[in-house]
Amino acid sequence: MDIIVTPNIIKYLIKLLDRTSPMKQISDHVPGKPLFSYKNDGEKLKRFRPEAMGISSALIGSFLHEAVNVEKLDLHGVMILKDGVIICDASNDGHSSDILHVWHSLSKSVTAMAIGMLIDEGKISLDDKVIKILDKKVGPFAAIGYRNLTIRHLLTMTSGASFAEVGTVVEKNWLKAYFESGVSFQHGKKFNYNSLNTYVLSCVVKEVSGKGLCDYLKPRLFDPLGISSYYWEKSPEGIENGGWGLYLKREDVAKLAQLYLDRGVWRGKRIISEKWIQESTTPSVKTPDDFGEFDYGYHIWCNKSKNSFLFNGMFCQDALVLKKQRIIIITNGGIEQLFQQSRYYEIIDRYFNADDPEIPYKVSLNRIIRGMLGKKAKSNKLNFFYHLPKAVEKSLGSIYSCHDISNAPFKSAQKGGSTASYGIMPLTEQLIRNTYATGIHSVCLRREDRRLYLDIEEGEGIKRLPIVPEKTVETVLKFGVTEYRACIRAKFSKDEDENDVLVVRITFPEISSTRNIKVYFNPDKLDISMSESPGLGLVFMFADEIERVIRKNKAISEVVSLLDSDLVFVKLEKRFEPRFTLFKDIEA
Repeated sequence: MDIIVTPNIIKYLIKLLDRTSPMKQISDHVPGKPLFSYKNDGEKLKRFRPEAMGISSALIGSFLHEAVNVEKLDLHGVMILKDGVIICDASNDGHSSDILHVWHSLSKSVTAMAIGMLIDEGKISLDDKVIKILDKKVGPFAAIGYRNLTIRHLLTMTSGASFAEVGTVVEKNWLKAYFESGVSFQHGKKFNYNSLNTYVLSCVVKEVSGKGLCDYLKPRLFDPLGISSYYWEKSPEGIENGGWGLYLKREDVAKLAQLYLDRGVWRGKRIISEKWIQESTTPSVKTPDDFGEFDYGYHIWCNKSKNSFLFNGMFCQDALVLKKQRIIIITNGGIEQLFQQSRYYEIIDRYFNADDPEIPYKVSLNRIIRGMLGKKAKSNKLNFFYHLPKAVEKSLGSIYSCHDISNAPFKSAQKGGSTASYGIMPLTEQLIRNTYATGIHSVCLRREDRRLYLDIEEGEGIKRLPIVPEKTVETVLKFGVTEYRACIRAKFSKDEDENDVLVVRITFPEISSTRNIKVYFNPDKLDISMSESPGLGLVFMFADEIERVIRKNKAISEVVSLLDSDLVFVKLEKRFEPRFTLFKDIEA
């Protein structure tokens, strides 16, 4: 993917690098979502023990143990099917398979299903010119660079369009911006991954069928497969994003993968043509080596050397189909990868593609599944005999705030410090949501009726985190206009100087991001460090491209150099992994 520079994107990058003031929206479009509930609805797939389907529980247990414990493989949930039967459903940190979860770019594969159905119905063809379909929606400039753009070019990521993902944060009319952007190469000549290709396909579905993706797919795909709960984010124009923003339950994604494994047939009924399935899962274009071991079909990744294909969303929202073995592996995660570069795929190869796989870890499948779930607190009351560490006990009720002598609202007394851009919501999710933290103003640890709370005051109010050491507590947190389910797991520890530390991990079962907070207790202050997963690793993945953009564009490079003397990646590191000090203020 290329970072295409426009004046609005320049403004956006400058604001991202400036830590001394809160980020502000350039576009007023906020892709919100409802608060999802845990639902055991829809048609359920059969569930058997692995042995009933000819697979060893020891193999599955060893696979889970290795995949969950490898450094930087932040897996949130794994579901494994054999011949359409679920033989493993494991969830980590509250990421239940009974709640809708965002699937990022896996959404593209579902959009392609709608295109395949329109082709099956004879309403469009792969070689139809896109501007002829959308002639009422696009301006005259579209005919200059895009007159030969076809449905096939969009499906295979060979459009050459310059308007890409970053542009959606700063532009209000995505379709107009797409067709008024430049073309970086002739259509069909090479692969260049661009989610806006899929948005254009979503617009095609709307124009041809008169219905948005959800309404079009409901009677043709969702209802026949027993998928009753779903949600798809929309653009400022009110059209489903197509390339991202689809929320489904893990089991329902498994149904979509099984439909493709069974060549378009579900429970004996033809849903989509076998011809479409075959073409979709056959490589149409070669991908660069750094994209992993998969080439590209029609919005589906096709393994270069093995008999498999993949519905893929960033951070490991995946549905991997092993055709020969008739095994499907569904995952949610927060892995710092956009495509297929992580060790996860190498681990799958060893366990599921080998003729006689080794089982290096002798672990009980049931035990590791229980271990992934962790201990859920039955109540958020502390045990009657539980004693807090002394430094923590002394801090109870005290408010620690970020202020200097002049009481400036966002400044910290720590030299060069500022909490203006920091918040509980991970920065990655802030960028996706176009909703930004306005700074942490104060922190207070309170005990009320044997209940312990970490109250964090941000610009829009107080976020209350219930704390039960070594157990998971569920709550709801609101950021801007959007509510999120949150699972909070905390423990007390010691640092290298034997100071007391509160370690808090906040997972969000509906999304991919995790927030980690460490609070270091001192007599008159709190030192706080924050990190997120996925996080800083993404910056280094794009390091060369970001540096190229900055060096190439004088407007960016000059302003970046004026912000302060730090290097640009130090600035980004402080954005993703901030450290700051709060000072004891008053007694609550």
